[in-house]
Order: sequence, then structure tokens, then C-alpha cells
Amino acid sequence: MDGRERRLHEVRAALGRLQFQQYAEKRPQPGMAELEAEQAAIQQDPAVAEAVAAWQGRDPGDPLLGRRVELWARSLRRAAVDGSPDVLRLRRELADDVVSARYDVGGREVDLGAVRDALRKEPDAEARRRAWLSYGALSRRVDGRLRELMRLRNARARAVGASGYVELALGHAGLLRDQVEATLRRLCAATDGAFTGLLDGRRVAPWDVGYLLEGQAAPPAGRFPRAEMLPRLHAWARQHGLDPDRSGISIHFIDIPYNGLSMPIDPPRDVRVLLNPGDGHLYYKLLWHEYGHALHATGNRQATAVLRQEPPVFNEAMAESLAFFTLEPDWVAAFGASPAEAEATIRAGLGAWLLWLRTRSAHALFEYGAYDDPDGDLDGAYAAAEARYLGCDEDPAPRWAANAWFTSYPVYWQNYVLGDVIAAQIHAAMRAQVGPVNGNPAAIAFLREQFWAPGGSVDWQVKVERATGRPLDAEDLIARLAAT
Repeated sequence: MDGRERRLHEVRAALGRLQFQQYAEKRPQPGMAELEAEQAAIQQDPAVAEAVAAWQGRDPGDPLLGRRVELWARSLRRAAVDGSPDVLRLRRELADDVVSARYDVGGREVDLGAVRDALRKEPDAEARRRAWLSYGALSRRVDGRLRELMRLRNARARAVGASGYVELALGHAGLLRDQVEATLRRLCAATDGAFTGLLDGRRVAPWDVGYLLEGQAAPPAGRFPRAEMLPRLHAWARQHGLDPDRSGISIHFIDIPYNGLSMPIDPPRDVRVLLNPGDGHLYYKLLWHEYGHALHATGNRQATAVLRQEPPVFNEAMAESLAFFTLEPDWVAAFGASPAEAEATIRAGLGAWLLWLRTRSAHALFEYGAYDDPDGDLDGAYAAAEARYLGCDEDPAPRWAANAWFTSYPVYWQNYVLGDVIAAQIHAAMRAQVGPVNGNPAAIAFLREQFWAPGGSVDWQVKVERATGRPLDAEDLIARLAAT
């Protein structure tokens, strides 16, 4: 097990470096397929599977070894699906297409960042519509292959005893589909009134929602310039007892098909944050989010590869636990705002926050249904989910398959929403235990000691309950949204 984990770490580091080059150079990198195949082979090693089967349910006399056996058992099951050669091949083929895609907006070829900026900031509704429709060419090009990938994932999941891929993926993190769906729907229902109010009760076109809630109604971007993002982050880090110059974390502004990405290539020595930011509070929050991922990776003090891994839902919670610092008025006040202006800034960001939660809920619930019926009308289902949760008109123009998460990060969207649920509960407990969090090194020490350092040696739900005094629920997030 030790030898396999050492090699797994080496393969992941090499693969991470090539993935970084793929994003930087916008082209496929030779060698990635071979490394992915080796990673899958290690994760499905018959010798490890035999040892895990022999030790499951037995007391090895060492709690950490017992935990490793448990995590390897989960990993073997998931790798039998995600690491199968046909799934790997098709996912890589699709990812290469999506990562290198360009978008035709009114006859002009642009990158994904420009499309997103247009949807948030372009005052002309027709220009926003053209940007929104620009996803169509990519979606049509990959639609059939992505459906095939979903069918393959379902078939491989059923072969290892799961009812489908969604159930397998959620179960890997200790989540049940019914509970997740209930949480997402409850959170949306609890915020329906506020969200509708922000749209003045109107039904709007789908390409207008981001402009109304992230652009027009957002905090003034001039207070949060792109050029000051890194100096501000590094100053904040030092104020909280962190040393950004010796952290092992590097930050790169690169166009990528995601809002942001943290790549733990060889933690704690090499963790890279990728971001394509603009001006505005939303992008600052995103930077703090990705920095939270990076701190989680570098703060993990476990020695073995399997204990350095944690489920994506908890990774997102750790990222949002840092992003929540930017939602405090005293954080905004550090940018020269008066107390009243700081409070107004936080309130102005409510639309973007609700849109974040509800968009991700819509995408997650759509994706579950898509795996239930990969041959169905997925463009129509995607439009219906957005209409329900974003308060917009239905427009089933092809777009769903252009969503990079469905290819490369399947059954991931709920992790962003649950990440906020977890972060809200953590912050409520943290404020009760250490006081105000901004400017307080004890807040970072709390996160490090309770959550980062133990890594996977302790189940994430156990860590949350120990640190907050109760099992996870959505009450703190609902209360925080209501207060905002």
C-alpha cells in the first residue's frame, strides 16, 4: 500500500503539470493519456484490492491504517468506473475539445472569459443574447459523445453494484441522493421570495439574469480592481499569520473553461491557482475561494496519498470557508469603505450569491435527471431547470453539453451549494469560538487545526460535527442569506 501510494502521488504530480500546460497552451499535451491510464491502473491494482478485501472489517491495530483501508475500498470502487479505459478515452477526447473551444459572438471569435463578461456586463440585450447562443456550436459538436459518456458511466457504476453513476459519485463522499436533492430544493424554496424580489417579480430572458444580478446590481467594480487582487490577497494572508512567499502556492491569471481552478500538483510544495478575473467583488471572492482550496491542500499534514485526499464536497467547503471572509463588512471596509458603504456592498452582492447557489442547484438537479435518461430531451430539460430556479423564460437552444463540468467533473455541481452550507455552519461556530474572523489569526488557526491538518484521517462529517457541535444542516446558511 505504501509503494502504490508513493507512485500514485508521483503520477498525479506529473499529470497535474501536464494539465497546467494544457490550460496555459490551449492544446492537448502528449503523455496525459498514459499517465491517466497508469493512475487508473494503480487505483485498480488487484494486489491492493485483495489486501483491502482481506482487511475490511478487521481491526488492524492502527486507526490510521484502518482509515486507509476504508478509503482505498471507496477509491477502488470509484476507480472501476472513472478509470475504465473506455470512460477515460472518451472523457479525454471531450475535455480536449471543450478546453480548446472558442466562441463565435456576432462573427467575432472570443474566449470563454469574454462570453461570461458579456453576459454579466454588456448593457445591450441583443449582444447578451448572441453571447448566450455562442455556446450552441460546441454543445452540438459534443452532445452525442457526452451522452455516450454518461451511458458508459452508468453501466460501469451498475457493474460495481450502484444503482447508477449519480448514486455512486455521491456515495463516494458519504452523501445520499435523496438528502442532497432535498437540501438543494429546500434552500431554493427558502430563497424564492428574495430572488424573485431582486428580479422585481419579472420573468426575464435567460441571458438577462446574470446582467441584472451580477452586473447591474453588483457592488461597484471600481472599488475592487483586478490589478490589486494579488497584493490585497497577500497582505490579508500576512495579517492572518500566513506567509504567501513561502507557502508553495502560485497564482496564474489564465483563460480556462471554469471560473477558477486550484491544482494541488505536489502539495505542500507546488499548488497552483488558475483564474481569469476581471474587476469586482465577485472576482475577489472567487480568488479567496481558490486560495482556500490551496491552503486546504498545503495545510494537510497527512503523509500518505490516500489520506491527503478528501471528497470534493468538503474541498469546496474549505474553499468557501475562506471566501466567506470576503462577505464580512470589515473585509470590505479595508478597501476604504465607510461602515454604511461596507454593509451596502455586502447587500448588493446578495443577487450574485443567490444566483450562484440557484444556478448550481439547477445544474445539479438537471444532471441527476440526465443520468436517469441520457437519451431524453436534455436541451429542453436544461432550459426547464434554469427557468424553475433562475426565474427566467425557457429557451431550449443547445447549450447543455458545452458545460465543461458535465465532461470533466461529473456530479460536482451540488458540491458548491453544500460547500456554502458547510462553510456557513463553520463560520457561525468559528465566530462563537474566536470572535471576529477578519484580522484574527486565530480564525485561520481554527481552520487549520480542525479541518486542514487532519486531512482524510477523519471523516469530513465527523470533523464538522466536532468543530461546530452539531451534525450538518442548512440552517446557518438560510439565516445568513436572510440577514443579508
